[in-house]
Amino acid sequence: MNLRDYLKDLVDNLYTCARTQCGFCVYECPVRRVLGFETYSSRGRMHLARGIVEGNVGLTEKLVDIYFKCTLCGYCEAVCALDNTRIFRNVRKFLVSKNAVPRIHREIRDSIVSSDNPYSAERRAKTPVQVLPPRKSKTIIFLGCTIPISRRQILLSLKKFMEKSGITLGYLGPDEYCCGLVLYEIGFEKEFLEQAEKNIKSFKESGVERIVTICPGCYIALKERYSEYFDVDYEVLHISEYLYELMNKNKIKYRKLSGEIVYHDPCHLTRHGKVVEEPRAVLEWLGLTVLEAPHYNKYYSRCCGGSILSFYPDLASEIGVMRLRELLSTGAETIVSGCEICEIALDKAAMRENVFVDVLDIVEVLSTALS
Repeated sequence: MNLRDYLKDLVDNLYTCARTQCGFCVYECPVRRVLGFETYSSRGRMHLARGIVEGNVGLTEKLVDIYFKCTLCGYCEAVCALDNTRIFRNVRKFLVSKNAVPRIHREIRDSIVSSDNPYSAERRAKTPVQVLPPRKSKTIIFLGCTIPISRRQILLSLKKFMEKSGITLGYLGPDEYCCGLVLYEIGFEKEFLEQAEKNIKSFKESGVERIVTICPGCYIALKERYSEYFDVDYEVLHISEYLYELMNKNKIKYRKLSGEIVYHDPCHLTRHGKVVEEPRAVLEWLGLTVLEAPHYNKYYSRCCGGSILSFYPDLASEIGVMRLRELLSTGAETIVSGCEICEIALDKAAMRENVFVDVLDIVEVLSTALS
């Protein structure tokens, strides 16, 4: 199969981009802002894809580098009517079919397949049954990989939320598997489908009707990506949507907090998931003043680089520092987000800049307000 076979109806997008030449996507692309070359922007990648389709561009190591360094943040789609990230994902599928994949991406695939997480951690490390015992319920929490392994303070805050509020979510424990979104984004479709099938089987066997996620990546995988291949009959909520629902019905007792925070919109949650106002409403109900990064917030929020942190740490670090500076320009001393990977990226950026700032998840903020 050639690239045209993978893109199908999306090929027309490449020629629309070539004809319009607007360039709205170029300046704001986080990777281009660091590396300085338009080739690494959305328009650059669109032109390269057209070159591959027409047989004028070969599969070189540089070409592979250009496509896999994309964060898939979707900022280009906020300023463009074309299906940019969908095209780039299909280009990656094509590159996977040609075995033109960077080594680190193959290693992370192997880690998910063998250990059920992208961090080469033991399988049991992502199943914290001693903190959150497995419990069947129609409404469950889906923890994902990163929180149990690298952001356990969120897990402890979740436990406190359930203990103090009396609202108990089920948890599948060892029957929860990596959502596979990383595999989907890289282009390893076969391995992604294997992860999806395992989770869907667990959901059906446990009678799950609603799934609450803290990780926006898991949110997108379970809500959007699985339904591209399978008939699913469950509802998916991000934790901010779930908290909004509970607080709107006065089902949580909490004390009012005070102070200013700046909210960082995760790319997957905001641009891909369209969850924008709920986390802000929750934080405001808690009594906090929510500040916004100048110009770059909500659908136009800039990427923190978190999605490529495991693949290209130096590049991700540069992107993270740029985003951190924008957030700190508000004068806030606390950054709140709805994505544990964004929080890790911003924490690393703060350490690099030698800046003392609290970077918290919305679940952690709520836990401090529970009476």
